[in-house]
Amino acid sequence: MQVLLVQWAVLVLACLGVGASVALALRIVGAQLAGSLLYGTVTAGFCLSLMGLSAVTAQLFVHRRTALGVAGAVFGLLIILRIAGNSADDRTWLAWLSPAGWLDRSEAFGAQQWWVVGIPVAVGLCAVVVSVWLRRARDTGSGVFVERQRHRSTRLGLGSAAAFAWRAHQGNALAWIAGVAVAGAAMGLLLPMIDLLLAQDDSYQQLLAYAGIDVDDLTRSFVGMIGMITGLAIGVYAAFRIGAVRREEESGCADLILVRPVPRWQWLAGHLTSLVVAVVLLSLTLAMSLWLAAQSGGATLALGDAVVSSVAILPALAVIIGLTVLAFGLMPRLAVAVGIGALIVSYLLELVGPVLNWPEWVLALSPFHHLAAVPVEPFDWLSAVVMVGIGALFAGAGVAALARRDITGA
Repeated sequence: MQVLLVQWAVLVLACLGVGASVALALRIVGAQLAGSLLYGTVTAGFCLSLMGLSAVTAQLFVHRRTALGVAGAVFGLLIILRIAGNSADDRTWLAWLSPAGWLDRSEAFGAQQWWVVGIPVAVGLCAVVVSVWLRRARDTGSGVFVERQRHRSTRLGLGSAAAFAWRAHQGNALAWIAGVAVAGAAMGLLLPMIDLLLAQDDSYQQLLAYAGIDVDDLTRSFVGMIGMITGLAIGVYAAFRIGAVRREEESGCADLILVRPVPRWQWLAGHLTSLVVAVVLLSLTLAMSLWLAAQSGGATLALGDAVVSSVAILPALAVIIGLTVLAFGLMPRLAVAVGIGALIVSYLLELVGPVLNWPEWVLALSPFHHLAAVPVEPFDWLSAVVMVGIGALFAGAGVAALARRDITGA
């Protein structure tokens, strides 16, 4: 129980850090101080609520993939409730059932309803109590719900290192694909209302302009923003996927593969190939779900715009993934920290740097700085090829570094 409480404390601090970062970013781009603080606080509460959901499902189920899958499904349902609540006046009460709806109801840049902050705080406290009670009610290494083992042996995925890497992590990848599909569909259903909602708010348009969004083409700019934000989430997935390779090495499972005639470079290259396939599938899933939902909702969105907005971030992610692989080859224990840190710093550099008039050479350090604002602007093929090449060089150096160091669980 003490371990769970310590984890809660660390994650609560992380939620507060996320909220503070959001408030600071809004303030930097010109938003009013009170509204920025309120929006950042509610964002921290939003993260706290989702963390509480995950903490409860972690006590209910034995396997991490099951707990994450259930939490992801509930989160998707909450997003749908928010959309339904915003679709008509007689359904606004549905938005109060969703943490995403609390962001709207706080009216951070309007009436500023500070009392809304109490809702996620109360939900978070309830989640702490429930998760601790469930932890005391189950055995260590088990869950409240006993899952039957129905797995049968199969040779599927044993033909190559890449196929085996996909087999080992396909559950996590498929859960992410399902989550991205739900998120894309939810955003697609919102597209018909974008022009109506944003075009009537001059202050919000000014805020979007500070963020580099073309207010003359709000719908396509919003699609590009969806691709960027979802791409950042995919980058987080990629970093933790490399972290799973480290756990495979740390637990000794990699030894069972490497004692066979499988070179180290082939083992790591197999994981990297599997990761690239998963990242591409996630991007295409976003594009298709976004486009299909937009079409069903009556929005005018070309399939090409949906695809290019979803895949445009991939060259920048190639650099981040390559850097993470290099860190794994040199300093395996820091691989995830390097990947996540590079992703956050690179994005904040591009978000904040232009507003603060930082030198061009500083901005050029961020791979996001070299991305075109698609689909409003044409895709920059030259920058994409260069960034993919840099990512490949980083990854190749990481594979070479792995071949020169010890395989260790330390």
